Amino acid sequence: MSDVYAKLGVLETAIEHLHQGFCVFDRELRLVQCNSRYAQMHGLPPELTRPGTPLRLVLERRFEAGHNPSQDREECIRLWMEGAGSSKPSKTMIHFNDGSIVCRDHQPLSDGGFVSIFEDVTEGLQTANELDRTKNFLDTVVDNIPAVVMVKDARDLRYVFANRSAERYLGRSRAAMIGRTAAELFGKEDADKVAARDEAVLRSEKGRTFQEYTVEGQNGETRSCTSRRVLMNDRDGRPRYILLVVEDVTEQLKTEKELDRTQSFLDKMIDNIPAIVLVKDVRERRYSLINRAAESFFGVPRAEMMGKNCHEVFSQEEAVAIMVRDDVALLSGDEVTVSQNSLDTPGNGVRQVTAKRLVLRDETGKPQSLVQVLEDHTERLATQAELDRARNFLDVVIENIPTAILVKDVRNGCHIVINRAAETFFGVPRETMLNKACHDVFRKEEADAIQARDREVLESGKELAIHEHSMVTPAGETRWVIAKRLRLNDAEGKAQFFVIAIDDVTEQKRSAERIAFMAHHDTLTGLPNRAAFSERLTLAFDEVSKSAESFSGESFSAESFAVLCIDVDRFKEINDVFGHAAGDEFLRTVSRRISEAADGSFLARLGGDEFTMITPAGPQPATAEALVRRLFDSVVGDVEIGGHQMRVSLSVGISVFPADGADASTLLSNADAALYRAKKEGRDTFRFFDAEMDRRTRERHALQHDLRAGINRDELVLHYQPQARMKGEIIGFEALIRWMHPKRGLIAPGNFIPAAEENGLIVAIGEWTLREACREAASWEVPLQIALNLSPVQFRYGDLPSLVHRVLLETGLVPSRLELEITESALIGDFARAVSILRRLKALGVKIAMDDFGTGYSSLSYLQSFPFDKIKIDRSFIMNLGDNPQSATIVRAVIGLARGLDLPVIAEGVETQDQLAFLTNESCDEVQGYLIGRPRPINDYARLTGATTAVTHRALLVG
Repeated sequence: MSDVYAKLGVLETAIEHLHQGFCVFDRELRLVQCNSRYAQMHGLPPELTRPGTPLRLVLERRFEAGHNPSQDREECIRLWMEGAGSSKPSKTMIHFNDGSIVCRDHQPLSDGGFVSIFEDVTEGLQTANELDRTKNFLDTVVDNIPAVVMVKDARDLRYVFANRSAERYLGRSRAAMIGRTAAELFGKEDADKVAARDEAVLRSEKGRTFQEYTVEGQNGETRSCTSRRVLMNDRDGRPRYILLVVEDVTEQLKTEKELDRTQSFLDKMIDNIPAIVLVKDVRERRYSLINRAAESFFGVPRAEMMGKNCHEVFSQEEAVAIMVRDDVALLSGDEVTVSQNSLDTPGNGVRQVTAKRLVLRDETGKPQSLVQVLEDHTERLATQAELDRARNFLDVVIENIPTAILVKDVRNGCHIVINRAAETFFGVPRETMLNKACHDVFRKEEADAIQARDREVLESGKELAIHEHSMVTPAGETRWVIAKRLRLNDAEGKAQFFVIAIDDVTEQKRSAERIAFMAHHDTLTGLPNRAAFSERLTLAFDEVSKSAESFSGESFSAESFAVLCIDVDRFKEINDVFGHAAGDEFLRTVSRRISEAADGSFLARLGGDEFTMITPAGPQPATAEALVRRLFDSVVGDVEIGGHQMRVSLSVGISVFPADGADASTLLSNADAALYRAKKEGRDTFRFFDAEMDRRTRERHALQHDLRAGINRDELVLHYQPQARMKGEIIGFEALIRWMHPKRGLIAPGNFIPAAEENGLIVAIGEWTLREACREAASWEVPLQIALNLSPVQFRYGDLPSLVHRVLLETGLVPSRLELEITESALIGDFARAVSILRRLKALGVKIAMDDFGTGYSSLSYLQSFPFDKIKIDRSFIMNLGDNPQSATIVRAVIGLARGLDLPVIAEGVETQDQLAFLTNESCDEVQGYLIGRPRPINDYARLTGATTAVTHRALLVG
C-alpha cells in the first residue's frame, strides 16, 4: 500500500509541475483535480480549485477575471458546457482577449467526465511565423552578403545557385552560371584548381575543406581570401550539393589583429579597473583573487593577502565584522547583498565603503565562491561634507549679499526662495511672498509685466536674460532695476526654476540722468553748456539751410539766425571784492534775467561770465538787434546780492549766418570778435561783426602766431631804462622787453604783450625776461639793482617763487638787487594765493614794488594787506602835472602816504624839468623817464654798469 501512495504522490507532484494547465471533471461536470498552472491560466482563486467546484462557476470566474475568449459571455459558456459533454477527443485553439492563444486537448473518460490539458502556444505560433520570416530574411541576406556564395550539384558539379556577390566577383550573370561547370565558365588553369578543390571536399572525412590564399586586386593591392567547401548530404548520407563560400578577409585579418591587441588590453584592464574586486572560497574563506585596485585600497601588497583569511589580514574586530557580513550574504539566498559600512584597512586606515557580495554556486546550488566588489566613498563623503559646508556657506552668502535674490517655481509661478535683500527691496515681510505667485503679491499691472518677462525667457529658449525696467514694489515704491533671470532646467531639459537677481539701480539711474543733464548743462545756472550750444548751433544750420535764400554782400533780408556772445561787464571785480559766493549768486541772477528776455532764443553759458545765444530764424539784423535791445532793457540795472548793490551791464557781440560765417567755428569766432570790439569801445553796448573786425581778428591771430615763432627764433630782446635818485645817482635799471620782428622791425611791448597774455605765451616770455635780466645784471661790475614787471598771468600759472629762486641760483644774482614790479591786477582774482606768492618771494630776499599805483580803486587795501618795498606812481599822473591840478594833488597824496608808511616812492614817465622840480619839491625819492634816459640796449649804458661815478641828468641826456 505504501508503494501505491508513493506512486500517487509522485503522480500528483508531476501533474503539479506540468507547464500545461491540467484539469479533470467528473460526469456531473464537477472539478475532480487541477494543477496550479490551470488555476493561473484561468485566474481562479484557491477556493475554486477545490474538488466539487462546478464547471459553470469556473467558466464564469474566468470571465470575471478577464481570462476569457474573445466572444460573447453566455454564448461562450454554452459552447463550453456542450463541448465538455462530448464523447469525442478534440483539440481546439482558443484566442483569448489578451492576445494569447491556448491549445485545449479534450479527452473524454470512459465512465463520463473528461480530462483537459491547456497549453499556451502563443510563443510557438509566433515562432513558426518568425521562422517563415527568418527564412525569407535569410534568403535576402544570402543574396546580399558581401561573401561569394555558390552551390553546385555534387554529382555533375554544375552550379545550381549563385548570389549577387558571385555575379560581381566573377563578372557573370547568374543565368550564365546556373547549369554550367567550372570548365565551361573558366579557363583551364582556373578550372583545374576548382576541380581539385571539389575533389578534395568530396574525399574529406568531415565533408568540408578550407583554403587560405592571396590574390592581386584590380588596383594591384594584395588581398587575403578564404574559401570554404561544405558537403550537403541527402537523407541517405550521400553527397548531394557542394556549398562554396569565398570571402575577402583582408579587413577581417586586420580586425582580428586589432582584436588580439584589444584582448591583451582588456586583460590588463581587468587588473587595472578602479573597482575593488576580491574573491574568496566559501569553504576556507581564503582570498583567491585580489585585483590591483584592491591592493591599492588595502594599502598592502596583494601577495600578503592571497591565500589568507580575514583574521590573518585585518584586526580581530574588523575580521569578525567581515565574517558576519559574509555569513549574511551566504545565508540570505539572494544573488547579491549590499552593505554600507566603515572598513579598517591594513594599510590605509578607516575607509567608508559600499560592499556588494555575489555568491557563485555550483550546479547543485551550493555556494563555491564569494565575490566582493567594494566602492570607496571616503573621498566622496568628504567631498559631500565639503559640499554641504559650501551649500550652507552659499545659503549664508545668498541671505546676506546686497543683491535681491528670488527663486521661482516655473510650474506654478510661486516664489520658493527670497533672501533678506529681496525682503528689504520689496518692503514687505518675505512670508507674505513665499509660496505665492506674482499676482498674489504685486499689483495687476506689475504682475502682468513680470509674467510677460518670464514668458519671454521661456519662449526664447535662452538660459539667461537681462532686463532693465522700472517696477512698483509691493510696498508701492517705484524703483529702477536690472533683473537677471537664470533658467534652470530639469533632467529632461524642461524649465524648472527661475533664479532672479535684482539689482536696484534707482540711484545710479538718477545719477546717470544727472550726469547726462550735467554733460549738457551748466551746474551753476542750469543753462545749457558749450556742448549743448554746439549741438543746437548745428541744428540751427540744418534748419535754416533748408529754407535759406541766396545771400550777397551785406544783405541780411532773408530768413536767417544770429549768434550773440554776451559778456557780463566787470564781473571779475565783483567776484574779487564781494567773494565767490556773491559772484555765483550774481551770475545766477543775471542768467535768470537773460533767460526771461530770451523770448524763444537758445541761451547757453560757456563759462565764467560768458553767455551765448542763438536767435530764432528771422530777418537779420533786425531780429538780433530787437533781441539785444530787449536784453539791455531787462537785464541792465542794479541788483542786490547779500545786502550789496551791484550794477549789471552787458557787452554783446553779434554775428549773422551765413553772411558772417557758414560754419559754427567761424560764426562763433566772429561774434567773439564783435564782443571784443564792444568791450574795447567802453562796454555796456553791442556791436555787429563787420569786415574791419575780421581784419583786426586776423591781425591779432597773425601776431600771436608770429610771436610764438619769434620766441622760438630768439627775436625777443631787452632794453634797459635807468632809475635815479633825485640828486642824480643811478641806482639801477628797469628791464623792458622788445620784439625785433624780421619784417615789422622793433615792436613795443604794448603791441604784443596783451596778445601774449591772451594765449598764455606770457608765461614763457616772463621766464625768459627774468632769466635774461638776472644774467645781465649779475655780469655788471657795479651792483646796481634790476627791476622788471611781472604779468598777472604769471601769478595764476606755475610756481613763480620756485622759478625766481632757480634763476637766482643759476645766474648768481644777489636777491636784494632784484626788484619785481606788480600791478594791482595781479592781486585781483585769488587774492589769498597772490599774497602767499608775494610772501614767498619776499622770503627769497627780493624786493616787491607796487606798479601803476593809484590807477585802481583798491590800491590802498592792497597796501594794508601786504608790506611792499616801494610804490611806483603811474606815468598818467606825472604827464598831467602841469595841466591838471587833480594830478598834482594825487601825486602829492601818494608821496605823503608813502612817507607815512616809510616806503620809498619812484615816479615814472618824468620827461621835463618842471616835472622833476615838482617831484623834488614834494620829496619824491626816485625818478624814471626820458629825462633820465630812454630804454636802450644795455651796451649803450656800459659806462654806468662799470663806473661808480655819479652822473648828472643833463649828462645822461647828452649821452
